[in-house]
Amino acid sequence: MTSQIITSPIPKDLEALPGITTGFRPPPVNRGRFVFTGRPGCGKSTLIHSNPKAFILDPEGGGNTVDDPRALCFAPDPDDTPEGETAKAYMAMVDTLISRRKRGSKDIEMIVIDTIDELIDIFLRDFCLQHKLEDPLDYRSGEGNAYSIVRRDVFGILDRAYKAGFGWCVLAHVTPKTIRHGGEETVVMSLSVSDSFRNALYRKCEHMMFMEFHEKTVTAPATTRTIAGKKISIPGIQSRVECRILKTKAGGLWKGETTNEVKVRVPFPDATEVPRLGGWGAVSDVYDGAVKTLTNGGVEV
Repeated sequence: MTSQIITSPIPKDLEALPGITTGFRPPPVNRGRFVFTGRPGCGKSTLIHSNPKAFILDPEGGGNTVDDPRALCFAPDPDDTPEGETAKAYMAMVDTLISRRKRGSKDIEMIVIDTIDELIDIFLRDFCLQHKLEDPLDYRSGEGNAYSIVRRDVFGILDRAYKAGFGWCVLAHVTPKTIRHGGEETVVMSLSVSDSFRNALYRKCEHMMFMEFHEKTVTAPATTRTIAGKKISIPGIQSRVECRILKTKAGGLWKGETTNEVKVRVPFPDATEVPRLGGWGAVSDVYDGAVKTLTNGGVEV
């Protein structure tokens, strides 16, 4: 792949003005917009909580038990949060982070929702409590139905965070789903949210990441023993080990209106092996390698 750097000179009288740039400038990985999916327990939280630049809205409490926790986490204290006010507490925390960044604090670079399944349930439950509803479907208003209002509020968190300079990442569980095609039933993995939320997530993200466990064969180093004065090489023992694979496909953010082609600014490999402990460092390395390829053809500078 050849370099894609294209620059134009900035007029002298505009050089000092903020916001004026030129050239191909891929964003850093923490400025990306990601959706990480996978079955419960596959390691999504372990991966994202190892990002030291992340702030995690943690309604599932995944940060309490992950290995290598480096991110900051927030979940409203149920003893201090009135019933029906939990969703507001999450939105208020995002307001605090945005205000903090506007004051110059740049130590937090990414806002994470772990998981959006649970956050949607919280927003819907609070909505029902506030409007004295037994079921969200009972709500009728010119503002829209309950699900569309909650969808607006949840994705409003992501939109406001990105406009303020943060990247974002959403974690979502997947569950088996049976579909019929051509008279045959097929089991596929689908996000554990409604179709409207799933479609909205796809349209807003740059990268859809699917985490799964994978077994591979590893061979230990060969050893040498001396028997009766002769050196004998002993082959290494083979064993099966479990690792995590992160499979990637493009999100719908840059999908064209009249074409099925989906473009991304920085393409990830189709699959990346990540360590069982942590893993964000591996994601960052792969991303930085893709940026290097895009900007100088993969040649070290």
